Amino acid sequence: MQRRSFWTAASVPALALWGSGASTPVYPVYRTDWDLSQVEATTIFAVYPFALALVLACFGGVSDRVGRRAAMLAGVASIAAGALVFGVAPDLGSVIAGRALMGVGVGLGLSPATAVMVESASHAAPGRSSSIATASTAIGLAFATFIGGALVEYAPAPLHFSYWVLLAVAVVVLLMLLRLPPDRLAQARSERRRGLRLPAPFRGVLIRASISIAAAYSLGALELSLGADIGKELIESSNAFAIGSIISITSLVIGVVAIAARRLSAQISGVSGGITSLAATATLIGAAQASSLVLFVVFAVLGGIAYSLLFASGVAALASSIPESFRVTSLSTAYLVGCVIQVVVALGLGVVATNSGLLQGVSAGLPVVGGVGAIALITNVLPVREDHRR
Repeated sequence: MQRRSFWTAASVPALALWGSGASTPVYPVYRTDWDLSQVEATTIFAVYPFALALVLACFGGVSDRVGRRAAMLAGVASIAAGALVFGVAPDLGSVIAGRALMGVGVGLGLSPATAVMVESASHAAPGRSSSIATASTAIGLAFATFIGGALVEYAPAPLHFSYWVLLAVAVVVLLMLLRLPPDRLAQARSERRRGLRLPAPFRGVLIRASISIAAAYSLGALELSLGADIGKELIESSNAFAIGSIISITSLVIGVVAIAARRLSAQISGVSGGITSLAATATLIGAAQASSLVLFVVFAVLGGIAYSLLFASGVAALASSIPESFRVTSLSTAYLVGCVIQVVVALGLGVVATNSGLLQGVSAGLPVVGGVGAIALITNVLPVREDHRR
C-alpha cells in the first residue's frame, strides 16, 4: 500500500509541472495569432505562480484538516478544470482564467503529494524521496516542452490540442488517487491541535530550504516565461517542436541529476546548485549577447543541473529534519517563497522585454535570478543549527 501511495503521489508533481509549462510552447503562437505583447504573454505565465502563492498562503495546511488524499484530489480536479478552459479558450481572459485554475490546483495538491512521498518512503534515505520528487517534476516539464512542442507544431488546433492531452492525463491521475484509501482524519485533527507554529529549532532549516527552492523556481521562471522566445530568436525558426526540444534539454538534465545525486546531503546539493546557478545565468548573458544557440544549449544544461540540485536540497532538508506534524505547512511555506520569486521574475522580465526588447529583458532579469542563486549558495555554506528529527 505504501508503494502504491508513493508512486501515485509522485504523479501529482509531474502533472503539476506539466500544467506549469504547458503554455511555454504556445506563447509564440498566442503572440502571433492574438497579437499579444511580451508583457501580456508573460502575464499568462505569472498568473499561475500568483494563484499558487495565494492558495499556499491561505490554505497551505488544508490537508491537515481534510486529509492528504482529499487535498490531492481537489488539486488535480482544479488542474483538469484549468486544462479544459485552456482547451476551449477563445481569448486572453480565458487563458488567464485557465492558468489561475491550474495554480489553485497545484497549490492544493503539491505539498500534500510531496509529504505523502516522504512519509511513504520514511524507511529509506531522505534523498530517495527528494530525488524522485525532483525527477517527477522533470518528467512533467519534459512533457510540457517536448511533447507539447510537437503537438503545437504538428497536431491540429495548435492553441488548444495539447491541453486536451493534459486533461486526459489529469483524469487518469484522478482515477489513481481515487484508488487510494481515505486518510485517518483523527490523526490529522490531532496534528492540527498541536498548532501550526514551527518550533524555533527547525526554522533555520525551513529558511535554507525555502531559499533553495526559490532559487530553483527563479531559473524555471526565466526559462519557461521567455525560453520559447529566446530559442525562436536564436535558432531563427518558428518551429515549436524544435524550440520545445531545446528547452526540454533542461528537463532531461533535471531528471538525470536528481537520480545521480540522490545520495548527496541537502547541504552539498544546495552549495553545488548555487554555484551552478551562477554559472547558468552567466552563460545565458553570453548567449543573449552573442546570439549563440550553442551557449543557450549550455545554459539549458547548467540550468537543469542547478534546478535539480537546488530543488532536491530544499525537499531533502525538510524531509530529514521537519517533524511530520509540521511537514505539509513547511513544504507549503517553501513553495510559497519560490512562487513569489517566480511572479516577480516573470512579470519583471515581461515588462522590460516589452518596453526595451528581449535582450534587455533577459539582461535585467539575470541579476535577480543570479542573486537568488548566490543567496542559496551562502545559506547552504553557512552553518545552521543541527537538524532535529521528530
